[in-house]
Amino acid sequence: MEEPLEVSDWDSTLRDISAKLTAMITLCVENQLFTAREFESYHAQCLRMMDEQQTRLKEEQQREASRQANEPYKLRKLSRRIPAEVGALIVAAPFGNYLGGSEVTRTFGTFTAYARRTDQIHQGVYQPRDERFWWFGMLCRYLMTVRRQRASGGWVNRMGLRNPGVRRVSHLVRSGRIRHSNTVLSLYALEPDEWTTVFHRLGVFWPYPAAVELNFSCPNVRKDADLSEFITKGIKACNDWRQLLAERFGSPAPHPIAKFGPKAQLGHVDQAVRCNYALHLCNTLPVTKGGLSGTPLKTYALQMVQLAAHNWPHIPIIGGGGIKTVEDVQDYYNAGATHVSIASALFDRKYRKALSGLATYAKEHQPS
Repeated sequence: MEEPLEVSDWDSTLRDISAKLTAMITLCVENQLFTAREFESYHAQCLRMMDEQQTRLKEEQQREASRQANEPYKLRKLSRRIPAEVGALIVAAPFGNYLGGSEVTRTFGTFTAYARRTDQIHQGVYQPRDERFWWFGMLCRYLMTVRRQRASGGWVNRMGLRNPGVRRVSHLVRSGRIRHSNTVLSLYALEPDEWTTVFHRLGVFWPYPAAVELNFSCPNVRKDADLSEFITKGIKACNDWRQLLAERFGSPAPHPIAKFGPKAQLGHVDQAVRCNYALHLCNTLPVTKGGLSGTPLKTYALQMVQLAAHNWPHIPIIGGGGIKTVEDVQDYYNAGATHVSIASALFDRKYRKALSGLATYAKEHQPS
C-alpha cells in the first residue's frame, strides 16, 4: 500500500500538473481548438480545484496530528517497580562507589566515555595521564569546591564528573563490586554524539548491573537548555546496547533509568517516558557556585515527583533530594515515588551509621 503524500509532496505534484496542463492548453489554442478566453477560464478553474485539494489535505493532516496528540499512550504495561534486584533505597553516585551494603542498591559512576581529570574534553583520544591520575583531579575539585551551606543545610559542589572513564567498569566487574543484583550503573556523555562512544567503550560483559542510568542533568558540565537531541541519541545508544546484551546472554537487559534535574521540562521527561524508561528525580539544583544538593533540594524534588506521578502513573519513579530520616522517605512515597535515593546526607557520619535502618524502613513501606 502506498504511503499518503505529505503537503510538500503535493506542492511538487500540483506544480507538475499545472505546468503540463498549461502546455497542453497552449497547444490546443495554437491549433485553434478553442479561444484564448476559454483557455484562461479553464486554467483558472483548474488552479482553484488544485488549491481546494491542497487545503483539504492540510486540514486532514492537522486533524490527524491533533488526534494523535490527544490519544493516550500506547505503552507496554510496566510494573510499578524496577526489577526486584534493585532495592527500595538507592545510594546515588558518587557515594555508591564507596558506600553500601546488602540492604541498599549502589550506583556506580557517573562514568563518561574517557577519563575526566580536568574540564578539558578529549573526544576520541586516549589520555594515559587522565586514566592514571583522574583521582587527583577529583581530590582537587573536592577540596576547592565542596562546601556546606549551614544556613540552608545543603551542600554545594562543582566536581564536574571527575571519573576514570567507562573502561573502569570492566575492572569493577572482575573485582566483584558490580553484581547483577543491587547495583546501578550511571553514565554520562559530554556531547550528544558521544553516547555511542560511551556504550561502545563500555562493551558487553557479565554480570551486568540490574539497571543502567543515563544522567541527563549534571549542572556542572552541561549548560544548554535544549536537551532534545542529547536525550534522543542517549536513549538510542542505550537501547542498542541493551538489545545486544539480551541477545548475547539470553536474559532481560538492565532496566533503563533517566535522571533529570529539578528544572527539567516536561517535554524532555516525556521523551524518556515514551521509551519506557524509569525516572530518577532529581539531580542537583544549578546555582552560581555549582550544584546545590541536600535539604534545599527536597521541595523541588517532591514537586517533580508529584507531577511525574500524576502524568505517568505507570512509570517507576526514584525520588531523591534531602532524604535523611524515615519521615523524608515517607514524604517521597506519599508524593508518588516507588523508590528513594540518598546522597548528600552521607557526608555526615550520623546518617551513614543510620543507612541500614533507613533501607529497612524504605523496603517495608515501599508502595506496591
